[in-house]
Amino acid sequence: MRAINKFNKFFEKLLDLIYPWYCCVCGAQTCHKGVCDQCESYLPWSEQVTQCDVCALPLVTEVSQSLICGQCLKYPPFYDCLRAVFWYRPPIDDLITEYKYSNRWQHARTLIELSQDSFARYCVNSNSLIVPVPSHPMRVKQRGFNAVYELIKLFKQKHTFEYDDKLVTRIKNTDTQTGKSKSQRRQNVRYAFAVNKVIQINHITLLDEVVTTGATVNELSRCLKKAGVKKVSVWAIARTRDNRKL
Repeated sequence: MRAINKFNKFFEKLLDLIYPWYCCVCGAQTCHKGVCDQCESYLPWSEQVTQCDVCALPLVTEVSQSLICGQCLKYPPFYDCLRAVFWYRPPIDDLITEYKYSNRWQHARTLIELSQDSFARYCVNSNSLIVPVPSHPMRVKQRGFNAVYELIKLFKQKHTFEYDDKLVTRIKNTDTQTGKSKSQRRQNVRYAFAVNKVIQINHITLLDEVVTTGATVNELSRCLKKAGVKKVSVWAIARTRDNRKL
């Protein structure tokens, strides 16, 4: 599987030198890899709506001074803040799904290009240690690669930042979160992570490709806080827009 993935990446790099890029939304030829300028303006950018400063979900009522939703006020998560570039809606959800499960490596580069400004603002400029949300070794073996780690490699081509992909490991091969309720998701990832070494840094930014209910990053944040981390931020390419009823 790993050999096939290496060949796919090499083949797509070769195609980049021969064929022009086309917009994955409308099909028009574009020099901006993956999405043309017109379609880019219609993507489901998350910052187009007022969000909770903690969980990043839309605020459904008028606010005066506080920008924290009622859910986070009543049940504060272990992470301190969460930010995502997009809502997990078309065409972004399709790009992520095809990248993760169909080896469409060009979609990873498109997502990286579209996320550069947000990544620089919330990750690089935060002076935090970036820690990718780990997958279980069995899941990586089945897929042939680690989706989040590959994204970090692409970000490293344009940004300078500190990251540690050995700090935490996933010790529990959890069932897929798809189709589970919010409470079932929390239970599914309970005690799923382990911190591997003494932490001597105050601020960590967790990086993931998608956040749905936030159960996974919340459990990982709990482990990091227990290990002595003072602040945990979460940054993702996409976030499910409304999961309060899940």
